[in-house]
Amino acid sequence: MSCNNRHFQAKRLADRSRDEEQKAQVISDMTGFFKNGQISPRSFLEITRRILDGDADRVVRVGEDFRPDIQTGETR
Repeated sequence: MSCNNRHFQAKRLADRSRDEEQKAQVISDMTGFFKNGQISPRSFLEITRRILDGDADRVVRVGEDFRPDIQTGETR
């Protein structure tokens, strides 16, 4: 395994670890709302599933892509 491959693998593992830590922190923060009765158990579980699946962090665009032509500025 080359030095570059080890570097990229270490970076990937560090990024994954950071993402997992952020998800755990968000879920931990939401636990207080659940314990205080501010959100229902069902809502808490749905939000937790979305966080774990990564859906809560994604921006979804609906519709056709809008890409201006670099040369003319027209859309495709």
